[in-house]
Amino acid sequence: MDPSVLEVTMRKSSRSDYLSRKDLLDEFIFSAANQLDLKPHVRIGGGHISIDMDSGFHGDALLLRNFIVDRANHPELAWGLLGNHLGNAPPFSALNMESKVALYNIIHDFDLSDKKNPDILLKRIMAEVYTNNPYNWSPNSYSHYQDLNFDNATDDTPKPQRRLEVRGFAPQMDFNHLIKELELMDLNLDYLMTVKGPIPLEIPPNEKSSPKDKVARFQDWLTLRGLNLESYKVILQPNIREVEPILSPHPVQEVDNRLLYGAVNEIFSSISTNRASQFVAESRRIGSDNRYLIPIPKMISKSQFELLQEGTTQRLRAIKAFLDDIQSQKYSAVKAGIIPMNIIKRISIKAEMDTVQFDKRDNIGFGVR
Repeated sequence: MDPSVLEVTMRKSSRSDYLSRKDLLDEFIFSAANQLDLKPHVRIGGGHISIDMDSGFHGDALLLRNFIVDRANHPELAWGLLGNHLGNAPPFSALNMESKVALYNIIHDFDLSDKKNPDILLKRIMAEVYTNNPYNWSPNSYSHYQDLNFDNATDDTPKPQRRLEVRGFAPQMDFNHLIKELELMDLNLDYLMTVKGPIPLEIPPNEKSSPKDKVARFQDWLTLRGLNLESYKVILQPNIREVEPILSPHPVQEVDNRLLYGAVNEIFSSISTNRASQFVAESRRIGSDNRYLIPIPKMISKSQFELLQEGTTQRLRAIKAFLDDIQSQKYSAVKAGIIPMNIIKRISIKAEMDTVQFDKRDNIGFGVR
């Protein structure tokens, strides 16, 4: 029992076991608590779900690796959709830059190793990645307060008790909420077992995307697994259940078609850990935490490229029209009340200053701002 929390734990059971005990669980947990006026908080406390290492991953190192990478690629699951507590269960995206670089290095080493040892993978993540928490919860046990908790998942725990704890779930409101989450976990593992080869690691820089964008990403994630958003709205955070995706579902690119990362990986493998860290540090110095680069390019599908191309072309046309308007001294945007004249002057002065600074540089073919 944690402070201010009545925590109910369950013994290891399959989803079918839970379904067969629905009436008992409803009566003695959810209904009994409701009669005592004890109700789950919509966000705080957490509804952590553990996966038995043996029956969940079957000793399949690639399946475990892909489960971790898929979770890292989709921080919105724990950060806004199915849960939202950065102190209790931060996804990899919420950790600091050093932790993210460390995860890239660990996955890279794992992929190149001849003997893929799950225990080494998990222990390295605990030692090298789980070195911080956004709210600095329990500095002596950072590995516990993470979206994925591996404290009891390695060979340091007796085999029958080994489990991977997924902490990034909000407290379950009722039995239906719980069973839909268990169903989703089951079907996700079923899908990941069909994936041939490693899923590319693509940690988003941060997770400040809008609710609509998060729901759109979740919809894409579900579609890839043959599932639909409507069936899982019940497990979304209450404030986001009725949010419609920002776009209709993006055409989903099968993971197998993205193994072009193999060629990228060969280049990345030639970069030392120190050089990769220096690259990120320099990128942060030049830009900011919101604009840093990682030393591995992002591979995108044709449909994603076409979407980016359309948006970029639209912006370029707008910028060209704006510059043509200033060059001709028509100042249509000023006359229309869109942009004040003092802003136009400030842009011109800043452009002249940047041009002078750029001209003073020696042997530079491009600038990064």
